[in-house]
Amino acid sequence: PRVIRGVGFGGLLAHELALHLDSLSNNVGALALFEGFNVIRNMEPILAMLTGETAYDTCQAAMAMYPMIADSIGAKAPSLDEFATKLASISGFDGQLDYVSSFRPVGLSDAEWDIQVDTALSRLGFYKTVSDAYVPSDIFPGQTLVVSSSEDGKAILGPANVWEPIRFLVQPVSLHVLRETEKTAVKSSSLTRFVLDAVWRRRDAEQRATGVSAL
Repeated sequence: PRVIRGVGFGGLLAHELALHLDSLSNNVGALALFEGFNVIRNMEPILAMLTGETAYDTCQAAMAMYPMIADSIGAKAPSLDEFATKLASISGFDGQLDYVSSFRPVGLSDAEWDIQVDTALSRLGFYKTVSDAYVPSDIFPGQTLVVSSSEDGKAILGPANVWEPIRFLVQPVSLHVLRETEKTAVKSSSLTRFVLDAVWRRRDAEQRATGVSAL
C-alpha cells in the first residue's frame, strides 16, 4: 500500500494527494502527518498576552523566521519558544522588526537582512493563504498517522493550526510521540517502522473482519 507523507504545511498537500490517488487506485494505506521541525511547544505565555488569531499569527511568523535566526547566531540563539514569546511581548510591527534585526549577523547589510526577512514572511503569507482557502474535496477513508513531540493529543491541530482544514476529517488518528533522539530525525528507521507497522496492523484487522463476515 502507498503511504502519503506530509511535513507541516505539506500535510495539506499530502491529504489532497491521498484523496486523488485513493480514488484512482484504492491502494493508499495511510496518510502520515509529520510535525514541522520548528514548532512552538508552549503557547500558554503567548495566549496570555495575545488573543486568538493574533496569537496564532505571531506564532506562525516566529516559526517562519526562526530558522534564519538560528542560522545567523548558532548556539547563542534563543529557543523558538523564547523567541516567539519575546516577539509577542513587543507592541507594534516596527518594534518586532527591530527585535528581529538584533539577530542580524555581523557583515550582513541591512538590505540583505531585510530581503531574508521579507522572503520568510512572504513564504509564510503564501502558505497561510493557501491553507486558509483549502477545502478538502472528500474525506480520506484510510488510516491517518500523526508523528509529533506532543503527548497530549493536540498534534492534529498541527503547527499553529496549519492542519485546521483537515483535523475533523482525519479522526481517529494513530499518534506516535517522538523520543528525544528522534526529534531531529524525521526520516529515522524507527519512524518508518511505526508507519508501516500501523498500516499492516490495520490491513490485518480489516482482513480478519472480512473473513468473519464472509462466514
